[in-house]
Amino acid sequence: MTVDPFVTEIRVRPRHCDAQAMVHAARYHDFCEDAFVGLLEHVGTPYPTLRADGVDLVISESRYAYLQPARLDDHLLVAVTGDAVTESTFTAHFEVRRDQDVVAAADITYVAVRSGHRCALPASLQRCAAPGPKTAKPLLDALHQAQAGLYNDGDGTGVGELLDPDVAWRVPGNNQIAGTYRGVDQVLAYMHRRRELAHATFLMRPREVLVGPYHFAALTDGTVERDGITHRWSTIGLYQARDGRITECSLIPLDAAAFDAAWD
Repeated sequence: MTVDPFVTEIRVRPRHCDAQAMVHAARYHDFCEDAFVGLLEHVGTPYPTLRADGVDLVISESRYAYLQPARLDDHLLVAVTGDAVTESTFTAHFEVRRDQDVVAAADITYVAVRSGHRCALPASLQRCAAPGPKTAKPLLDALHQAQAGLYNDGDGTGVGELLDPDVAWRVPGNNQIAGTYRGVDQVLAYMHRRRELAHATFLMRPREVLVGPYHFAALTDGTVERDGITHRWSTIGLYQARDGRITECSLIPLDAAAFDAAWD
């Protein structure tokens, strides 16, 4: 079962921006709320209809990740998916994009309330909920194991089997591996380049994983021996998957200078 995201468009206006003509952090909440109202209309339960039925959707928790600035006159797309966590709780997952770049992401949990008490979610929200993330952790485990094999003996077969044909892999920084790689061949070439630079000394140690219906994040420690120096760093990998294969990965180093030094 695949649940397509609801997508709405936003043009960044002056009222959205700070003095530097960048979108103020608080405005992303407005973007997400507008997108969520659009989702309700899209699934056939507009917010006024809910209110007329005595139901309200109140926010119990919200989390935002700001990945890069959006600026005045940018054209943004806000995609919304969600999952019904309990009978009365719905978590919406938002991704704000500018072209192929993810600008911000958010998870907002809504609770259905009637007369001050929890009540069942509207049937329309239950129907549009995405299937649970039953395969994310095993998929990441398989990917890390296959990558370890590639970095050790150069065999990329296992990695290639876990990548979507249209996969996009984004590596930041000012270093020899930075870039955006598209398609299985480019991503495998990037990983082989890493192995070549590391002389097969690159090691990964997966740590925590945060999982949503289609998006998941993995904190991973890395070490490499280069020119007699042991480099250590940690990255957060932001992944998307479809039908058991990785469709996107964006790496975010916790210490950009350490990451650049490791792959300079």
